[in-house]
Amino acid sequence: MIQTATTELAELFRFVHNCYAEDSNLYFGHHIILPAEGVQQGDPLSPLLCCLCTLPLVRKMKSELNVWYTNYETIGGEVIKLQDDFMLIIRESRQLGLCVNVRKCELITSDAEVVRTQKVSSFDT
Repeated sequence: MIQTATTELAELFRFVHNCYAEDSNLYFGHHIILPAEGVQQGDPLSPLLCCLCTLPLVRKMKSELNVWYTNYETIGGEVIKLQDDFMLIIRESRQLGLCVNVRKCELITSDAEVVRTQKVSSFDT
């Protein structure tokens, strides 16, 4: 995340580095919650940094429709390009520390053959 900020958002790199380069504890009453990896829900920079980290993957998509926001993606277009992009998302997401939940993915088409083929296919997630 910090490395991506260096190349993709140089103007904010020092701020991002200052915020995330060192571990910090979260205090809740008398309890100390140890830091976790990455950004946390409620962090005002979280959406920006999440989008920033997936930007290189977004740029690799070949689908005509390519819309991303944080961990929500929508791709659309030719079936072959969609299949290739979906498999790319699965592979590259792992390298980003993300995991595609295929059960939450939707395929919307009026082509019954595409639906039948996709139901038979198994994605290695």
